[in-house]
Amino acid sequence: MGVGSVGPLDKAAALLASRIAAVGAEKASRVANASYVPRQAAWKVNGRVIPRKVTVNREEVEAAIARLPPEFKRTKLPSGKWLRAKWSKLKISRLRRKFERLGKEWPWHVPKKIVHYNVPLKGTIQERTREARLKLIEENMRKMPQWIAEYRAERAALPKKWKEGTPALAIRLRGGTLVEIDDAEKRKIKEQAAMLRTFVQSMREKETTASAPDSKSPKETESAPDKTAAH
Repeated sequence: MGVGSVGPLDKAAALLASRIAAVGAEKASRVANASYVPRQAAWKVNGRVIPRKVTVNREEVEAAIARLPPEFKRTKLPSGKWLRAKWSKLKISRLRRKFERLGKEWPWHVPKKIVHYNVPLKGTIQERTREARLKLIEENMRKMPQWIAEYRAERAALPKKWKEGTPALAIRLRGGTLVEIDDAEKRKIKEQAAMLRTFVQSMREKETTASAPDSKSPKETESAPDKTAAH
């Protein structure tokens, strides 16, 4: 193979390079002709560029970071590689607690960033639908008297429930309909119930006396002979 001849590896490399260039061109054209607008880091208002987020205390934070000792910060090599700090965050926090125990102020305090986002907020759903909810409440309050009257009419049409304290036998089924019992019949029912209770109680007392083994009548005790006297 001569010096100017092209080998199979060179052909494969050239083919791969052409395919990569074609894919890159297609992607660039697709992004350029996209229907959406990519999110930008800043937006314009009246021709003035306003960043989406602004750090209010940016200068103060940068000055505090610059005051930190080199042991607290990472170092960057000429090759672009970052090295970790000599002091770990745990060691720094322990040192800060020692300062606090001694009542001294920590000299390397870095304030937190105060970030404001210049993006118009859409608000919560309660805030967005407040007017619609108030309008619906007003309409319902105008219809409320009519609804109350309809509800009371429906409740009046329902059969009345028993009042508290009335016995369960205060209503009987006569001829397929519920009929309320008068006061005289109520008294009669109460008397019958009282008689039934006394009868049941007397029967229970008889059963208890009959089942007792040591219970003897006085006649049996008198007629029993005295065995000690016979001897």
